[in-house]
Amino acid sequence: MGRNEHVYKITFADGSHANMNFSMPLDNVVSWEDHQQKQEQKEKQRQEQINKALAAGRFRLIDTDVMLTHICREVATSQKYRIQRIALPDRKEKALYREIALYRPFDGGAEEKTTTMPQTSWQDHLDAVRDGKWELLSEETIPSYQYEVVLDDGSKTIFNYGGGKPLEKPEAK
Repeated sequence: MGRNEHVYKITFADGSHANMNFSMPLDNVVSWEDHQQKQEQKEKQRQEQINKALAAGRFRLIDTDVMLTHICREVATSQKYRIQRIALPDRKEKALYREIALYRPFDGGAEEKTTTMPQTSWQDHLDAVRDGKWELLSEETIPSYQYEVVLDDGSKTIFNYGGGKPLEKPEAK
Protein backbone atom coordinates (compact mmCIF):
# COMPACT_ATOMS: atom_id res chain seq x y z
CA MET A 1 0.00 0.00 0.00
CA GLY A 2 2.98 2.34 0.54
CA ARG A 3 5.78 3.32 -1.77
CA ASN A 4 8.68 1.05 -2.64
CA GLU A 5 12.13 2.08 -1.47
CA HIS A 6 15.37 1.01 -3.15
CA VAL A 7 18.53 1.06 -1.03
CA TYR A 8 21.88 1.63 -2.73
CA LYS A 9 25.35 1.51 -1.25
CA ILE A 10 27.18 4.53 -2.66
CA THR A 11 30.99 4.55 -2.81
CA PHE A 12 32.57 8.01 -2.92
CA ALA A 13 35.86 8.98 -4.57
CA ASP A 14 37.63 8.96 -1.20
CA GLY A 15 36.57 5.32 -0.65
CA SER A 16 33.93 6.08 1.98
CA HIS A 17 30.48 4.51 1.74
CA ALA A 18 26.92 5.54 2.45
CA ASN A 19 23.59 3.77 2.10
CA MET A 20 20.91 5.87 0.42
CA ASN A 21 17.22 5.25 -0.21
CA PHE A 22 15.59 6.08 -3.53
CA SER A 23 11.91 5.72 -4.38
CA MET A 24 12.77 4.50 -7.89
CA PRO A 25 15.50 2.17 -9.15
CA LEU A 26 18.63 3.77 -10.58
CA ASP A 27 19.16 1.14 -13.30
CA ASN A 28 18.36 3.45 -16.23
CA VAL A 29 19.61 6.71 -14.72
CA VAL A 30 22.60 8.38 -16.36
CA SER A 31 23.02 11.46 -14.11
CA TRP A 32 21.61 13.16 -11.04
CA GLU A 33 19.67 15.55 -13.31
CA ASP A 34 18.23 12.55 -15.17
CA HIS A 35 17.20 11.01 -11.84
CA GLN A 36 15.48 14.22 -10.74
CA GLN A 37 13.64 14.53 -14.06
CA LYS A 38 12.47 10.90 -13.94
CA GLN A 39 11.43 11.33 -10.31
CA GLU A 40 9.39 14.43 -11.20
CA GLN A 41 7.71 12.54 -14.08
CA LYS A 42 6.92 9.63 -11.77
CA GLU A 43 5.46 11.96 -9.14
CA LYS A 44 3.39 13.79 -11.78
CA GLN A 45 1.96 10.48 -13.03
CA ARG A 46 1.19 9.42 -9.45
CA GLN A 47 -0.58 12.72 -8.77
CA GLU A 48 -2.64 12.35 -11.97
CA GLN A 49 -3.69 8.83 -10.88
CA ILE A 50 -4.61 10.12 -7.41
CA ASN A 51 -6.62 13.03 -8.84
CA LYS A 52 -8.56 10.63 -11.05
CA ALA A 53 -9.30 8.33 -8.09
CA LEU A 54 -10.38 11.28 -5.92
CA ALA A 55 -12.73 12.53 -8.65
CA ALA A 56 -14.25 9.03 -8.84
CA GLY A 57 -14.70 8.89 -5.06
CA ARG A 58 -12.31 5.96 -4.57
CA PHE A 59 -10.81 7.11 -1.28
CA ARG A 60 -11.33 6.82 2.44
CA LEU A 61 -10.03 8.90 5.33
CA ILE A 62 -7.61 6.87 7.45
CA ASP A 63 -5.84 9.43 9.68
CA THR A 64 -5.72 13.08 10.69
CA ASP A 65 -2.77 15.11 11.86
CA VAL A 66 -1.54 18.68 12.03
CA MET A 67 1.01 20.22 9.63
CA LEU A 68 3.47 22.80 10.86
CA THR A 69 3.95 25.83 8.63
CA HIS A 70 6.45 28.66 9.10
CA ILE A 71 5.69 32.17 7.89
CA CYS A 72 9.10 33.55 6.94
CA ARG A 73 10.74 36.44 5.18
CA GLU A 74 13.69 35.75 2.92
CA VAL A 75 16.25 38.29 4.15
CA ALA A 76 17.94 38.82 0.74
CA THR A 77 14.68 39.71 -1.09
CA SER A 78 12.28 40.64 1.75
CA GLN A 79 9.72 38.31 0.11
CA LYS A 80 7.42 36.46 2.50
CA TYR A 81 6.81 32.72 2.19
CA ARG A 82 4.69 30.07 3.84
CA ILE A 83 7.03 27.10 4.31
CA GLN A 84 5.31 23.80 4.92
CA ARG A 85 6.91 20.88 6.73
CA ILE A 86 6.18 17.66 4.81
CA ALA A 87 6.99 14.18 6.11
CA LEU A 88 8.45 11.75 3.57
CA PRO A 89 8.16 7.93 3.53
CA ASP A 90 11.85 7.54 4.46
CA ARG A 91 11.18 9.38 7.76
CA LYS A 92 12.87 12.52 6.48
CA GLU A 93 11.11 15.83 6.01
CA LYS A 94 11.13 18.37 3.18
CA ALA A 95 10.25 22.05 3.09
CA LEU A 96 7.68 23.20 0.50
CA TYR A 97 7.84 26.94 -0.23
CA ARG A 98 4.75 28.96 -1.16
CA GLU A 99 5.14 32.62 -1.91
CA ILE A 100 2.69 34.95 -0.18
CA ALA A 101 1.70 37.53 -2.81
CA LEU A 102 1.83 41.22 -2.08
CA TYR A 103 -1.86 41.77 -2.91
CA ARG A 104 -5.19 40.39 -1.80
CA PRO A 105 -7.75 39.18 -4.36
CA PHE A 106 -11.35 40.41 -4.33
CA ASP A 107 -12.54 37.58 -2.08
CA GLY A 108 -10.24 38.85 0.68
CA GLY A 109 -8.22 35.63 0.97
CA ALA A 110 -4.45 35.56 0.89
CA GLU A 111 -3.14 34.77 -2.58
CA GLU A 112 -0.40 32.12 -2.71
CA LYS A 113 1.50 30.39 -5.43
CA THR A 114 4.04 27.60 -5.42
CA THR A 115 7.39 29.08 -6.31
CA THR A 116 10.23 27.82 -8.44
CA MET A 117 12.40 27.83 -5.32
CA PRO A 118 14.19 24.48 -5.08
CA GLN A 119 12.91 22.09 -2.43
CA THR A 120 15.09 21.62 0.59
CA SER A 121 14.99 19.40 3.59
CA TRP A 122 13.22 20.74 6.67
CA GLN A 123 16.60 20.64 8.44
CA ASP A 124 18.16 22.82 5.69
CA HIS A 125 15.30 25.29 6.18
CA LEU A 126 15.91 25.37 9.94
CA ASP A 127 19.64 25.89 9.32
CA ALA A 128 18.83 28.85 7.00
CA VAL A 129 16.71 30.41 9.76
CA ARG A 130 19.52 29.87 12.27
CA ASP A 131 22.08 31.34 9.83
CA GLY A 132 19.98 34.49 9.26
CA LYS A 133 19.02 33.81 5.62
CA TRP A 134 15.36 33.51 6.65
CA GLU A 135 13.54 35.45 9.33
CA LEU A 136 10.86 33.43 11.11
CA LEU A 137 7.86 35.75 11.49
CA SER A 138 5.29 33.31 12.87
CA GLU A 139 4.05 29.77 12.57
CA GLU A 140 0.72 28.14 12.08
CA THR A 141 -0.73 24.69 12.18
CA ILE A 142 -3.02 23.38 9.46
CA PRO A 143 -5.17 20.24 9.61
CA SER A 144 -3.77 17.38 7.54
CA TYR A 145 -5.78 14.41 6.34
CA GLN A 146 -4.40 11.08 5.18
CA TYR A 147 -6.42 9.01 2.72
CA GLU A 148 -6.16 5.55 1.25
CA VAL A 149 -6.79 5.93 -2.49
CA VAL A 150 -7.67 3.09 -4.89
CA LEU A 151 -6.06 3.68 -8.30
CA ASP A 152 -7.45 2.55 -11.67
CA ASP A 153 -5.32 -0.62 -11.64
CA GLY A 154 -6.77 -1.61 -8.24
CA SER A 155 -3.60 -0.83 -6.31
CA LYS A 156 -3.80 1.36 -3.23
CA THR A 157 -1.67 4.30 -2.19
CA ILE A 158 -1.64 6.84 0.60
CA PHE A 159 -2.43 10.49 -0.16
CA ASN A 160 -1.97 13.41 2.23
CA TYR A 161 -4.12 16.51 1.94
CA GLY A 162 -3.78 19.64 4.04
CA GLY A 163 -6.64 22.04 4.23
CA GLY A 164 -9.46 23.38 6.29
CA LYS A 165 -11.90 20.51 5.84
CA PRO A 166 -11.61 16.85 4.88
CA LEU A 167 -12.38 15.85 1.29
CA GLU A 168 -15.94 14.89 0.49
CA LYS A 169 -16.89 12.20 -1.98
CA PRO A 170 -18.52 13.51 -5.16
CA GLU A 171 -22.28 13.16 -5.31
CA ALA A 172 -23.58 10.28 -7.42
CA LYS A 173 -24.88 11.40 -10.80
